[in-house]
Amino acid sequence: MKESLHQSGDRIVKRYRIIAPLGEGSSSLTYEAVDLHTGDRVALKVLSLRHLSDWKMLELFEREARVLAQLDYIGIPKYLNFFQVEEPEEYRFYLVQELAQGESLASLIKNGWRLTEAEVTEIAIQILEILRYLHQLIPPVIHRDIKPQNIICQETKHIYLVDFGAVTSTYRHTITGGSTVVGTYGYMAPEQFRGQAVPATDLYGLGATVLFLLTGCSPIDFPQEKLKMDFCDRLDVSEQFLGWLDAMLEPAVEDRLATAARSLAILQGEEELETARSSHFRKPDRSPITIAKTKDNMFLKIPNHSFYKDRPLENFSKIINAIIFISIASYFLFIPSNELKVLSSIHKVLYCFCFPIVFGGIGSYFLFETVYANIGYTHLEFNRDNFYLQKSLLGIKRKRSGTRKNITHVGISDNLCYIIEGITYYNFGLYINFPEKEWIISEIKNFLES
Repeated sequence: MKESLHQSGDRIVKRYRIIAPLGEGSSSLTYEAVDLHTGDRVALKVLSLRHLSDWKMLELFEREARVLAQLDYIGIPKYLNFFQVEEPEEYRFYLVQELAQGESLASLIKNGWRLTEAEVTEIAIQILEILRYLHQLIPPVIHRDIKPQNIICQETKHIYLVDFGAVTSTYRHTITGGSTVVGTYGYMAPEQFRGQAVPATDLYGLGATVLFLLTGCSPIDFPQEKLKMDFCDRLDVSEQFLGWLDAMLEPAVEDRLATAARSLAILQGEEELETARSSHFRKPDRSPITIAKTKDNMFLKIPNHSFYKDRPLENFSKIINAIIFISIASYFLFIPSNELKVLSSIHKVLYCFCFPIVFGGIGSYFLFETVYANIGYTHLEFNRDNFYLQKSLLGIKRKRSGTRKNITHVGISDNLCYIIEGITYYNFGLYINFPEKEWIISEIKNFLES
């Protein structure tokens, strides 16, 4: 147990009054406190430099504050403040968050709470929805420490994910390997022991948490063969749920469910597990997309083709909007001369030039989007040093290029495939279906990592 940094009643920067300790991490202590300005209960996390054994912990603490400041989701306590306090022989950092009222899943199970498959499923769904939000950010936010102690359950059964002290949002560090191993033994995916993390890493932690909720046993208590936990004979659950959990706890990343979105779809019965596994890193049937690879080069030709099939209402609305705005522009452009005579000079300029340009431009945009969605192409090329992204429509081409070694992340967010090179963002693939997006991104990742 760490030496307590504060006692009940202590005041911090004349704003926060300590109520009681909440818990401790590897390098920090968390207290329940009152914000004297608002009267709200808050979670006050403090890191003392005097008690710091590794400067890496300060970097993680500051990273946690930066990441939390960017998050806005109902299942994540809101970031409120971050500040420093300097005292004689002491320097402390404070992170203030909304207080998640309730008990951790670890505490509830310890106190005798037992869950049915349906109740565990509901908890898993809420956590997957949080992870889907985190992983779709640009760049994705990976929690890296999903475990029962970091999941708070309220009396209403609403779930909060807390303690982002191990979080990472840096793709290059986690994919190519870093020196810092973070996480909790038993809930850590095997790749975390190599200092690596991907979105599927959080899914492993969730799978291990679900196993704990169903059995009351730590994952380290289960026998293993080639890093795969043997738990099937210990569970009394449906075959579908067992298959989902088994896919979540695959030790090899390439065998594990890859995304929170897909895991959620399977758990909710919207997608078959075998379909998800068979399409994992494979080209979907009847896809017109072509990929050619050599050792140093990769070429992708991506025709837009799913717009009508997947989003007919959106396609129809764009056509209607194009007609409406172009019609309005035409009306102002061809106002009869006898009507113009009674208008002032300013109104003539507005009616004859400004309005047609504005409404015509908006209508043309909708028309272009509709045409591009159905017959446009994207060409993507990687060579040893550079990459090129070209979007084409009826001979009109827009080409962008970047440096391959500066790519920090590739992924899917807001229904778009994207590449991040330094601070530059490249997107493509809006008008293809989601399995194709997953396949393309996995192929690009495999090529860049080879």
